[in-house]
Amino acid sequence: MFRPRFIEVMDGPELLCGSLADALELYHVKRFVDNNLLRPSFSEDVWASYQAKAKTILGIIARYINGTPNDDLAKAYFDLNYSYLQSFWDVLEGVGQVSKLTEKDLEGILAKKQHSLQLLLRCKTIVKANNDFIREYMMASPESAEMVLAQRVECHEEDFRQYHLPEGLDTIALLSAYIDLEEPNSNYLRMILNARDDELRVPPVLKIRAKNKIRELYKKNESRLFGFSGHYGIEFSDKFTEVKALSVAEDGVQVLKYNSMFFLSKGDVDIISSLGPVFEYLDSDRLITMVNKDCEANVFEQHVMKAKSEYAPNLMFSYKAGVALSQLACLDNLLKADGRCIEKAIETYHNEYLKKAYGLTFTDISLLKDGEWKDRVKVLLPHFDSIVKQYDLFVEHGEVTQDLMKYSPGVPVTDAKSLLIKKYCQAVRDKVELNTIGYLLFSDQSLLSFVEPYKEKHYGSLYELMSKEDVAYESYKSFQKNRLDVLINQGYITVKENGTIVFSDLDIIDVLYALYHNGVCSFWRRPPEQRAFMLNLLEKGWATEDNHLLSKPERDYFSYYLNDRQFSDAESLRNRFLHGVSDEATANDYYRVLLLFILLLLKVEDDLRQNMALIQAAKAL
Repeated sequence: MFRPRFIEVMDGPELLCGSLADALELYHVKRFVDNNLLRPSFSEDVWASYQAKAKTILGIIARYINGTPNDDLAKAYFDLNYSYLQSFWDVLEGVGQVSKLTEKDLEGILAKKQHSLQLLLRCKTIVKANNDFIREYMMASPESAEMVLAQRVECHEEDFRQYHLPEGLDTIALLSAYIDLEEPNSNYLRMILNARDDELRVPPVLKIRAKNKIRELYKKNESRLFGFSGHYGIEFSDKFTEVKALSVAEDGVQVLKYNSMFFLSKGDVDIISSLGPVFEYLDSDRLITMVNKDCEANVFEQHVMKAKSEYAPNLMFSYKAGVALSQLACLDNLLKADGRCIEKAIETYHNEYLKKAYGLTFTDISLLKDGEWKDRVKVLLPHFDSIVKQYDLFVEHGEVTQDLMKYSPGVPVTDAKSLLIKKYCQAVRDKVELNTIGYLLFSDQSLLSFVEPYKEKHYGSLYELMSKEDVAYESYKSFQKNRLDVLINQGYITVKENGTIVFSDLDIIDVLYALYHNGVCSFWRRPPEQRAFMLNLLEKGWATEDNHLLSKPERDYFSYYLNDRQFSDAESLRNRFLHGVSDEATANDYYRVLLLFILLLLKVEDDLRQNMALIQAAKAL
């Protein structure tokens, strides 16, 4: 409702309600007043008069609803614009007319007006008053299983309005009927498959049927599917002069090229150390780059429904995962051709470098260099668990003894602690202010990079545009200025005397960039100016302190691959091979676990290195 119409209604001689449209309009007026949505626009006396008038609205609406024949009410409902339909049910509930419509009326409305069931289920007292009818109606309509899944399993934004399901609903029978539909929504089938027992207890047989139905639908609609082309190439050659380079083949496939002599000329320790920067397993903050990132999801993926317990890897995650495995497997082949192997390099890095450089008394590791993939995986995983446990004990006690190892419980890698206080500055995901700033600065959806004369350059964000061009404030349209003014008013952007816009403080922008793209920032790897801003974010509640070995996105990454404690769609490699769930392993399984092993060692080394640097810096004071 726009302000002029609001004033027209409230300043009129009386509040009129001669139709359903009038009733809904008055209902919206009352909500505006009750929530003070236009309060700053009026004086205290005027607003007080509006509040007094608004208190009479529910009575006026109730008299209209009560005096209107059901047939006329239903007919008026059918004529409503969709945006007003929810208000109809809210009004019935708000004025205490939950039993106004008979079962016959409800059946006619639900049959003729699409989505009415979803709207009705948001009104608790209406559902309760018509429980038996609504339950039977849902059981006769398999599509209503989607509302059960939406309420119990689906991951929602904060503004999701709950569904109130009728008592006595046989959810299992309803889900079974939904799977049997000719073309159920595959997103909801995936929720059935990935639902956790604490969300919705789905029998294994039903999950198997949902899985088979997904496959059936995929085959049926394969020709109509579209996706992301993830083709790439990996090439090692002694002819390359650079350590690494990217080229595009004639068929458009990207080829990652590496200088083979760079690796063959190095010792085992340097090979493992170089994997972070050369293969880009780690970024400049020493954060793992292959984690699932919201900012890397395309527009379609951002709106795909998913279960609350799903990791839901996006296409870019899958692409990065494939590249990382290919890099490692190709390097292993290169070393084997030279009479070496990646496993020996890992052993040397752990047994000789880490232990001696940092005075660790960890148990040596010994990995299988050949044999069946499953046997090699089963040797890797216990060593992985042992390193995690030993490092966590080292953090807590400053040493690792046989007795500590014997009497201390195992520690999941997701629980392992860091030697550092304030290891990470973790963004608070539901903090609106921080999300708004990140969206305006770094999102390709903010429209702030689409401005003359740079439209044809297709910059992906305001940050990218401002980093490369001199942009005039007056070049923006009025609706864009409203967004830009948010950043200006909060001090993130400044308008210079010549009219161009610039970042007010690059240190602040660097931190915001990291929090938007990674969700986290390595506190001690940043200069003092950026640490000061992070402390400010912590004080405001926009970020939290995290003292784990791994950052939250990294913990989720390891959890997704190793076990199913957190994510219902997890790969569960550790559970599969150490708990007898599977006795078959592929090269991909092995190199995945090997990659996780290497990443663990690199994260441990980074933690030790940062701690040593801080100790030395403190001594120098």
